[in-house]
Amino acid sequence: MHETMSSAAHSPRAGNDSHLMGSGLAWTLPSFRDLIFLAVFLSLTLGALAPRLFRDGGTGWHVRTGQIILSSHAIPRIDPFSVSSTGKTWYAWEWLADVAMGAAFQSAGLYGVSFLAALIIAATFAMLFTMLRQRHTGLFLSVVLVLLAISGSTIHMFARPHVASWLLMLLWLRILESARETGRYRRLFWLPAVMLIWVNLHGGFLLGFVLLAIYWCDTKWVDSEDARLGHSNGERMLSYVTLASAFTSLINPFGYRIYTHIYQYLGDSFLMNHIQEFQSPNFHGAAERCFLALVLLAVLGIAVSQRTLTARHLLILLFAIYAGVFASRNIPTSSMLIALVIGPLLSSTLQRDRSQSTIPSTLGRILTLQDRVAQTDEKVRHGLWIAVGVALLLCVTFRGGTLGPVRMAAQFEPARFPVEAVNFIQSQRITDPVFSIDQWGGYLVFRLYPAKVMVDDRHDLYGAQFFQRYLDIVRVQPGWMQDLQSMNAQLILVPSNSSLAGALESIPGWDVEYHDETAVLFRRSIN
Repeated sequence: MHETMSSAAHSPRAGNDSHLMGSGLAWTLPSFRDLIFLAVFLSLTLGALAPRLFRDGGTGWHVRTGQIILSSHAIPRIDPFSVSSTGKTWYAWEWLADVAMGAAFQSAGLYGVSFLAALIIAATFAMLFTMLRQRHTGLFLSVVLVLLAISGSTIHMFARPHVASWLLMLLWLRILESARETGRYRRLFWLPAVMLIWVNLHGGFLLGFVLLAIYWCDTKWVDSEDARLGHSNGERMLSYVTLASAFTSLINPFGYRIYTHIYQYLGDSFLMNHIQEFQSPNFHGAAERCFLALVLLAVLGIAVSQRTLTARHLLILLFAIYAGVFASRNIPTSSMLIALVIGPLLSSTLQRDRSQSTIPSTLGRILTLQDRVAQTDEKVRHGLWIAVGVALLLCVTFRGGTLGPVRMAAQFEPARFPVEAVNFIQSQRITDPVFSIDQWGGYLVFRLYPAKVMVDDRHDLYGAQFFQRYLDIVRVQPGWMQDLQSMNAQLILVPSNSSLAGALESIPGWDVEYHDETAVLFRRSIN
């Protein structure tokens, strides 16, 4: 093993351990992992992070898709939500996550969806903390890195299937790292089973193959010591597991066509250049700055460390930085990968300087305190407080999000989505298809189905040609009225302060049916 064990890992437990166990504190004190889980879980259901889960309208069509699958016992192959793509083949490639979200909604409404998403996200960062500690990252540094990763992940912290990819990525990496560190490569045969679940949950399963390639290269470049320890078998075993994982990835409703569809989608330069989440990050935001802080810590760690990164860790670091800079939606996974690489590196450097008495006295006292706290944390029984917190929130979830003074926050914000405008549409029993912005399309599907929309955020379904026309309309570009007429739009629902709203207000033939601070609803006049 290349990582240096922290001094906490070697500290004696006699005496204090028996006192701690005898007093019962080992069962009543929450561990740091428990605290991280509960902090994330409660923030996403009851606290400041709760509104973030429903800031993406796409949550709505995922829920409705899950309900369709549950009621029909079949995965839809033709788009059921839009008049603009009637009869068009639709790849519901996240069908398994949709089913989970649909079942959660049918059980407890949006509170159920909130509970499910928060549970997955909290488990993800609890696992990240556990993996950092297992790789001998100092306790306090582990907490700091996890907090930075959480903050970076808020940029894409929505109740959508991709959060399951975060958890599965860490599980996948944990299996790979365990096999590589111990030489017990039979553990890798769990990966095809994980892939079978992953490929049916989210398109992020491709990241699993990237990590497999990185670890295969690492075993290809092993040094003589690794060969002596038997790690040279890793190349052959990783090849077998990669083939097995590739095979199980084909066990999905679309077979090999899921690869061609993803390639066509991600290879469409127009869509990639115009979909916001695929844009490079704007580092003026808080989440982007936290990602940048992790990158700078990585640079600092490599600069001051006397230890060379292993090939796999260097490749993971380079890949994570590139992916995060390439597209803002990659920042959460990139932040976690960077944290896992630099945590042990920074900790070993601090321990080296501490043993050589070359660090400031204040930092030395912090490290001493860290050792003492880590000793206590190792003796605490993990999981009790997690179980209690999950059980209590489950009760709140099934009681309509309220239990005494406890109230869950699970809703689409009226300031962000046309909540009151849709209430008006429903009250007037309007069933005509609505043209709106793509960010609102999923919410309209959620509220108005089985009535159909004209556009939503399933960009892979509509394609580049359609979205070129759509963007010309919402941006009021030359020829926009002709494009709008070609769609035969009778109802238009757009933000009150949008360019399209201003243009329609000045054009005869469009009447304002409803207006509030968030949205304005236009109906085409019948001449």
